[in-house]
Order: sequence, then structure tokens, then C-alpha cells
Amino acid sequence: MKKLLGMLVTLALSLVVVSAVGAQDQQSEGERRGPVQTVIAIVAEEIGLDEASIISLLHEGNTVADIIMAQGGDVQQVIDVSIARLTEQINLAVAEGRITQQRADRLLTNLPSVVTDGINGDLLPNRLDQRRLNRHGQGVLIQAVADATGLRPAAILQQMAQGATLAEIITSNGENVDVVVATAVADASQQINTALANGRIGQEQADELLAGLEAFFTDLVNGEYRERATEVRIGMAVIRLAAEQTGLSAPEIVQALRDGQTLGTILAENGVDPAAFVEDAVAVMQERLDAAVANGRLSSDEATDRLTRFREWLTTSLDQGMEG
Repeated sequence: MKKLLGMLVTLALSLVVVSAVGAQDQQSEGERRGPVQTVIAIVAEEIGLDEASIISLLHEGNTVADIIMAQGGDVQQVIDVSIARLTEQINLAVAEGRITQQRADRLLTNLPSVVTDGINGDLLPNRLDQRRLNRHGQGVLIQAVADATGLRPAAILQQMAQGATLAEIITSNGENVDVVVATAVADASQQINTALANGRIGQEQADELLAGLEAFFTDLVNGEYRERATEVRIGMAVIRLAAEQTGLSAPEIVQALRDGQTLGTILAENGVDPAAFVEDAVAVMQERLDAAVANGRLSSDEATDRLTRFREWLTTSLDQGMEG
């Protein structure tokens, strides 16, 4: 049964990002439902149990099919309605421009088997994508810093871009780092418990996340977030350069990467030699590093090391797409 979880999580992670409001009761308190929540709502309609009770039974190890049959419901009816409603969500996401038709076609092709396997096996996505969770946690921390210092999130990110850690930003504004971390932990804990109650994560992952929150946020305030922000800025600089040379927009390049194309392919198909692009990007990076050395922010050895690592990273990235 556990092998079925991977297929459903793949669909869930894709649809959570693009989930659309369907025509029939697809909203809950104004929020869009993800695919798992959609299926649970359909089960509730079929058998008359409330959604919280269904989620509780799932956490106890029951399958959706077990729950439906125990209440005298029709499993195939739930499967059929779930496929129809999720198909509506996917098609609406295409119409609103939130996913491409190519991505929708991939989702729709696998939808019947994924829904059927999920209802007869493990429905709950007991382990959501860790990178998405990390990004969300970073947002929680930035908001906690903003609330404590009175700074706008954009101003905080700007100071980080100039080399400051979140801990330095907090203390320079007269606030206590430990208090900010505790606030972020409390906010994130509430969100995790809500996700568990709504069936978006399982108990095992919730326990792991709760146990690691303090260490996670402590690492972020002391510099790990700054390093990640630097990586993102470098990646976007490369995409902007690719946009300049290909004539495409940066969003078009990002979407092409998410659709499975590699950066090298995008460049070549638009008349840009990938090897020459690497040299151009390295030259741009060299100028920035030289300026950092001149300003005393880096030593010459540090600049040389960063340039070498940048060339290696970019060369490797030419053959890679982006997980969407």
C-alpha cells in the first residue's frame, strides 16, 4: 500500500500549487482546496460523515475505500466524481494561465489511476515536498522579523542582499533574536497543526517538523537564509541574462524550465550558443566579484573560489530543468 503514496503525492504536489476552484462547492472558507481535500469533501458528501472524522479515520490507517464501504457508500461513485472534479480544477488552471496545457495533459493522463490507487490505498500525503516546506518556513521567519522590528519584508531582504544576517538585523533594531525565533516557532507550529488537522500532512511528518522548528529557525537567523537568498539571486541573474540574449521574457524561461526543458536547450533553440553564454555569464560575475573585492567585502582568494564554483554550477545547470 505504501508504494501507492508516491503516485498520489506527485499529483498532490502538482495540484496544491495550481489547485483551482471548481463549479461545485470547491471552496472552503474562501480558500482553494487541494486534491486530497477535494477527495475528502466528496467522500463526506457520499457517506454523510464530516471531513474531520474522515481524516481521523485515515490517520488510524483506514483506506478511503474502507471508510466508504463501512458507511454503505459507493466506492466507484466517489472515484468517478473525484476524477471529474479534479479534471475541472486542472482545466480551469489552464484557462487561468496558472499551468501550461502540456503540464495539464500529463496530470490528466495519470489522473484516473492516481485517484483509484489513492482511494484504495494511501490518500493522505504524509510527506510533502521538503523544499516547499523550507521556503514556507523562511517566509514565516521573515514575517516574524518584520513584526518585531517594524521593517518591511522587502527592506529586510535588501539588508540581507548587502550581507547582513537576520540575527544582525534583529539586534541592530533593538530586538531579541531568541524572542523572534520563539515567535516564528509558535506561528509555524500553529500552521503545522492546522495542516495535520486538514489532512495535508501525516502525523509522522508533523512530529518531525515540530521537533526541528527551533533548530531550523536558529540556523536561518544566523546566516543559512542569507546563503539561500544569494543562490536565488544568482539564479535569477542567469535567467535575466538568458532573457536578454534569447529575446524571451524571464517568466517564459522559468515556465519552460518547469515544463522540463533545460537551459541549454532553451538557449540553443533561440539562437544562443550555450558555451558562449557561460563565458558571458562568467564575465558578468567576474565584474561583480571584482567590485566586492575593491569594496573590501571579499578577499581575492574568496572571489576566485566563488567564480570557479559559479562556472561549474552554471555549466552543470545547462543540462538541468526545474522541478515544478
